[in-house]
Amino acid sequence: MAQTIESHLLHGCVDLQRHLLPEAEEPGSFEEMTRALGIESLESKTAKAQEKQFRSPDEFVRLANALLVERRTKNLLFTDVRAKTVRDHPTSTTARPDIIAYDPQQSPYPPYLWSSVEFVAKFRSKGRTMEQCRNRTKAHAVYLLQARPDLRFVIALLVEYDSLELYTCSHLGFKRYRPKDSAATLDAIVEYLASGQQAARDQFLTRTKDSASQSMGAFDLMECGGENKPCLDYRHLKTSHPLGCRTHIFVTSNLSGPPPLVIKDQYKKKNRRWAEMEILKHIHKDEFPGVVRVTFFNEYNKSPLDGYVKTRIGLEDHGSTFLDLRTPREVLYAIYDLLEVTRRLFQDRQVLHRDISAFNFIIPSFERIGRSNKAPIGFIRHLLDTLHDPRAPPQGPFIILIDFDCAEIYDAKAPFFRQTGTPIFMARAVQFQRPLAEENWKPFDFQFIELDDVAAKIYQKFYPMRMEIFGNEKLTPEDSHKHIDSGFRHELRHDGESIVWVFLYWLMRAVNHLK
Repeated sequence: MAQTIESHLLHGCVDLQRHLLPEAEEPGSFEEMTRALGIESLESKTAKAQEKQFRSPDEFVRLANALLVERRTKNLLFTDVRAKTVRDHPTSTTARPDIIAYDPQQSPYPPYLWSSVEFVAKFRSKGRTMEQCRNRTKAHAVYLLQARPDLRFVIALLVEYDSLELYTCSHLGFKRYRPKDSAATLDAIVEYLASGQQAARDQFLTRTKDSASQSMGAFDLMECGGENKPCLDYRHLKTSHPLGCRTHIFVTSNLSGPPPLVIKDQYKKKNRRWAEMEILKHIHKDEFPGVVRVTFFNEYNKSPLDGYVKTRIGLEDHGSTFLDLRTPREVLYAIYDLLEVTRRLFQDRQVLHRDISAFNFIIPSFERIGRSNKAPIGFIRHLLDTLHDPRAPPQGPFIILIDFDCAEIYDAKAPFFRQTGTPIFMARAVQFQRPLAEENWKPFDFQFIELDDVAAKIYQKFYPMRMEIFGNEKLTPEDSHKHIDSGFRHELRHDGESIVWVFLYWLMRAVNHLK
């Protein structure tokens, strides 16, 4: 059955649906909860004097703030944000919880800032099932974990009329606690927050004031190795889904200053076949243009329990994104050089990137291009006489390839290990995990993959005619997950096909700003 341009791009939506939040195990007790938060159970006259019922968000906020007053806490406040805005999230989400605890000294007035949020809570909705409310609570825990890279885990609360359900969320997933005594539970949560969440703090990453806005949107980081130099005033630029790798990208507030311009924090599974730093060292053993350069690499938080190690990489290169390009001419320049860099990487270093996407290469400024781009590669600037720009180095690349998490040093005899890549940019053969038959190479024979009910309704809402015209024959998700062909592996041509999908992605998102 043919897989088409339309179905290929929709396949990414189906893959994203598979990343549902993992189910929490059996809920923990009150004692387990306080032990996980690193606090002792305290007797609170205020909490004990209250009924174990939370009739409304206002009542919950009033009681929680009374517990803060009892502790004489001035840098924390609970508030209802159902009708207010919480902004500055690194994913630009517009979602908001029902209740937050935040630092009023840093974000005194609405709109509140995600970078100042310490805690989130959702009230159980009458029109939703318990499972739906739990998933909404966990989703807001994910948003908080994305916004707070300085915390190793965050807490979120599902509030019912007569009970509380607490979730801790980290890169390992969720742990659910449902103590019987809701008053004591709230007291313990307030104590944990008022004491500064010490059990969750990352000692090498500190939230601080942004030098421009003076809000809590910046971070100070340590190199975590050697002289352990501080890297001050870095803005939180980007984050990924926090379960698993939990990647955070920081960019310096002084782009004209010394490197590192960018710092990448990430959890890695131990005993990986290839590590990003090993790949980059191999690539840059001699000068190699068009690939991101590293200033430092260190590992810390080497917990023997969870199978992960936290890595911190300082990067020398910074630039705008591919989707920031405004003209088809610039896009063609970027696509040409992306093809050239991936080709020469394989030819000269035997390296496959294996995760080509619209977000895994940048467009550097002229000022930052020239220092290690002497290699004789025929980039587009060289072929077109440096684009008539005297500032550009004669052979400087138009793009810099980044994010080598999925890269490998090629071994033709190695077995196919697993799918790699970003779903909507992944080559079709890699999605199928086997070579494609001839009938699968009909790019304009439009057919749809089978969508679940939620995805189908969303697509039907925005494109009502497409499913009627092209939706007669369905490609089911099972068709994309056959048994792996023993002779199949990721090849250079699959990275090339991903570049085609990147080009198409820009075309589909292009808007004529002249109108």
